[in-house]
Amino acid sequence: PSPPPLMDVGDGSVTLTCESTIDASLTGTCVFEFVSLNPANLHTLTLRFTSGQFNPNEEEGLTSIQANGVSLGDCVYAVASKGSVLGEHVCLSAFPVDDLISARSLTINVQHNVYSGLFATARIDTIPKPPPP
Repeated sequence: PSPPPLMDVGDGSVTLTCESTIDASLTGTCVFEFVSLNPANLHTLTLRFTSGQFNPNEEEGLTSIQANGVSLGDCVYAVASKGSVLGEHVCLSAFPVDDLISARSLTINVQHNVYSGLFATARIDTIPKPPPP
């Protein structure tokens, strides 16, 4: 089956959303899949998180963020270090991801154990590469 059209980035900009709640093991996962990324463009990623609370410890918060298997650990720390603050957190803003794209796709995997659940958005923006001189 073909993927939903939202996932197909092509030459545009696409925002995907994920709502995640914890399961019996007290963990939750958000997965964002961007496909058909055009290699003629440059791509950036912006991640936003909204949740009940973030605490800067391992008991409650984001535990892992990976892009095609590569850890974005600084992103986890950037959000967790906000402390127990309600509201929205942006941990990556216009982050270049072309080195992470594989087979024209990018999968972002977010794992968390925020007790109140997590709402996250991942946005890919495309920037046409300048023509060669």
